[in-house]
Amino acid sequence: MSVKPPCPEACPGSALAVLIEPAPYMVAMTTALAEQLPTGLTVRYVSAAVTQRWADAAPETILPAKRLAALVTLWREIRSTRPTVIFVAGWAHFPLLAAIVLGKLSGARIIALSDTWMSPARGVRAVLKRRILEMIDGFCPAGQRAADYLRDQGVPPEKIVPGRMSSDTAAIARHVRTLGPDGRQKMRARLGIAADAPVLMFLGRLAPEKGLDLLLDAFAQLNAAQARLILAGDGPLGETLAKAAARDPRILWRGRLEGAALRDHLAAADCLVLPSRAEPFGLVIGEALAAGCGVVASGACGAVPDLLGGREAGLIVPPGDAGALHAALARVCADPYLRARMRADAPAAIAGWSSADWASQLCTLAERVTQDAPETTREASAAPAPNRKAERA
Repeated sequence: MSVKPPCPEACPGSALAVLIEPAPYMVAMTTALAEQLPTGLTVRYVSAAVTQRWADAAPETILPAKRLAALVTLWREIRSTRPTVIFVAGWAHFPLLAAIVLGKLSGARIIALSDTWMSPARGVRAVLKRRILEMIDGFCPAGQRAADYLRDQGVPPEKIVPGRMSSDTAAIARHVRTLGPDGRQKMRARLGIAADAPVLMFLGRLAPEKGLDLLLDAFAQLNAAQARLILAGDGPLGETLAKAAARDPRILWRGRLEGAALRDHLAAADCLVLPSRAEPFGLVIGEALAAGCGVVASGACGAVPDLLGGREAGLIVPPGDAGALHAALARVCADPYLRARMRADAPAAIAGWSSADWASQLCTLAERVTQDAPETTREASAAPAPNRKAERA
């Protein structure tokens, strides 16, 4: 799943990325992007903990919490580095909006990453959103649904490159290959799971919109004594899931998993289950496929058309339909040949979706928007920042 980066001389000069939080998938992508941009990349985050607390961010990369302080910090960053391109993770947070406006004032080109494909904005808010979108020079939305949403918002198709938003799937695949079949069985033995047992897994934020109540109900009704359900993640429903595991010995409650521990558990599983009622994308689908797992997901997951449409690796159920979810899980647990086919198709389903692939798309889009920029804009962005002290002297 390697990709060739664009020619170094074709990429823009200095670049700034203003992102929401240092989630592992963003850290992996920005690392890959910095390697492909010849002058590197400066990264700033809105917060160290928006959805949950992350440990992979240096304190100096986090913007101040107060709006005015964040605005001043961004302006100083842009004035000192004079980026030709600024990447922003959407437009829903004040520092992102500030980066868009300040970037345009400095002559930089703006590229937005987004996973939005449904929006409640109406009236004045909808009008303001369209005005903001008009300020952005290029879009790399997460997959086709998010790209369709932008077109519906009036964004010209030539500005849109559907992005292969991804976690570090290459690292996951390497880890699972290194474990091999023996390592998979050793992990199952550590968890007390039989070698031939059907193993389902939920991985993600433990919140109501993830449909965990549907999953627990569907699993409880399965007539499959050997089946196991691994529950992993962090969030407000953690205590509820721990209690469910205490009642049903087939459920293994693992809490928050990261790094090698997370990959070991994915290697032990046959099938990821993501029954979300609402899911902008669903990065965990790609992580599971990279580990060689099949997937049962609701159609509310934004990644479904891109990663599971028409593939044996996935079964798609209507969102909120407990009966359909139960039927899909029953099929998976009852049919070892189905599990084997889903697992066999997983690598092909995720081929071309990695942090490096995503970064390459962003680098190519940066090349495009800087080449399209008017000459005066490029000159303004490339000009050195004025020396105010010298002027006053």
